[in-house]
Amino acid sequence: MRQSIWLAVGLGLLLGGLPGEAQQAQPTLRFRLAARSGSITLKVPHYPVARQQVVDHANRVGAEVLHSRTDVDPKGRSYGWLRLRLAAGQLPALLPLVRSVGQLYGEKLDVTDHSSEYEELGRRAERLGEHQDRLDGILRSPRRLRGSDLLYVQERTFRAGVDEGLLRQRRADLERSGQVSTLVVFLFEPDAQRTPDTGNWFGAAMERARTDAMGYLRRAATGLAYLLVFAPVWIPGVVGGLFVLRYVARRLRPVVPVLVGWLRDVPGWLRPPPPATPGPQDG
Repeated sequence: MRQSIWLAVGLGLLLGGLPGEAQQAQPTLRFRLAARSGSITLKVPHYPVARQQVVDHANRVGAEVLHSRTDVDPKGRSYGWLRLRLAAGQLPALLPLVRSVGQLYGEKLDVTDHSSEYEELGRRAERLGEHQDRLDGILRSPRRLRGSDLLYVQERTFRAGVDEGLLRQRRADLERSGQVSTLVVFLFEPDAQRTPDTGNWFGAAMERARTDAMGYLRRAATGLAYLLVFAPVWIPGVVGGLFVLRYVARRLRPVVPVLVGWLRDVPGWLRPPPPATPGPQDG
């Protein structure tokens, strides 16, 4: 009896430990140093109100507005964008708030893993540090060096220190980029829906006719302005063309009667010849 109990306990521990071991054996995909960014496009009924709502939502999660722009098209519709920067952990909380401002037209999220570059920069910085220590050891050695060699070693030591500082600064920038996220929010207003007024059709027709007439007048004024501006170019060309035509007409004047007579004779040439009449011998 006791042996059966111990056997059941052993089987239970064995079967209970297998799932945990399987879970531990499964690899987990996790970005060590990732930069997250995204963009959202929204259609909003009123641009100023929607923009203020986006700013309020950003302040609620601790985000700040880096850049923004607002424009108005010829039809009077407002559109623009805002670039927000916030902590990386607050991006999932901000996205639903921004989507609620208007109608979603597009969304894009990017996650860039900089772990490999971060580790490579660390290795390069360590190598430069070791190289700098070796050069410094040469300068500290009791061996006497020529002046040119001493200046060369000092210059290489300075260059190695500068390069190491640049690499470490790049590593620090990557660390900061992994701690924050950026989100660009695009906002635009839809086209205004105009309802036709059937009661004032004559007034609308007069307005369209007046607008078309003003357009024709503007085009005519523009054409006249072009003629005046380019007058020094086209007036001599027209005068020269008239002189050329006059010269050609004088040269062709003796040939004209010949051509006219030839044209008059053309129908006779094209007319088929009359049938031959039988002679007395043919009868």
